[in-house]
Amino acid sequence: MFFKDKKVEPDMLDWKPLSQRVNTTDVGLSIGSAIYIGKRSSQQDSIKVSNVKDKDPVIAILSDGMGGMADGNKASSTCTEGIFFDFNKVKGMGDYPSFLQNEVIKYDGIISGFTDENGNPIHSGATLIACIIDNDNFFWATVGDSHLYLIRNNEIKQLNQDHNFMIDLQKKVERGLMTEKEALSHPHKDSLISFLGMNGIRMIDMNEEPIKLQKEDMIVICSDGLYRTLNDDVIKEITRIYKGNVQNACEKLISAVIQRDNPSQDNTSVIILKY
Repeated sequence: MFFKDKKVEPDMLDWKPLSQRVNTTDVGLSIGSAIYIGKRSSQQDSIKVSNVKDKDPVIAILSDGMGGMADGNKASSTCTEGIFFDFNKVKGMGDYPSFLQNEVIKYDGIISGFTDENGNPIHSGATLIACIIDNDNFFWATVGDSHLYLIRNNEIKQLNQDHNFMIDLQKKVERGLMTEKEALSHPHKDSLISFLGMNGIRMIDMNEEPIKLQKEDMIVICSDGLYRTLNDDVIKEITRIYKGNVQNACEKLISAVIQRDNPSQDNTSVIILKY
């Protein structure tokens, strides 16, 4: 299936599911995912998700390559493919927080070491969200400004924070050095201050103790192409309406983005995990 919209050229669409479509009741977990190139010339988002199999731990990874830097697509795919491979070598290890923290450090170093064909350094970067579910235990780690939501009892909550310059601006507001209005209108408020490829991560959000998932909980992972076009309430409502099939929910979220027809629409990707 491809998303169709008369306002969007067919070659601008590259949707594809990366996980199984059918709920697996034995496991109690269903997964959906979708990705869309938007109005950009290349796809720099990358997603990778486990197939639901028996009671194996599941990992879901999203990375958004930074468009203002070189080889964003290489940076994001290096993260998702590499972390997925590493997880499948050691899944079931139990100490997921240490695994996720070590992976962040590892791929920050790998991306910061990118070079061109002549061996000259390439300045590249990417955001990261990596989530692991083992039975009802939910672990996660994030770097950058991709969003991680938990939807429970019809309430949506962003679990991570945006690692952008707004954090520093907000500190100035708290110290009385600038107003809230000045901070919100600052031209660099969305500039990332922590991302993979810095060769020294400034900030990482993660949980040391697992979140215990409850029946009907939904985890939504998305790049900024989604949440900058659809606000949290819209994301929650579309997900609620189509919660019976999370693959459909992912597709409907992308369809809603396409219908907005934003002339500068960024790459957009989403993963939903329903417990």
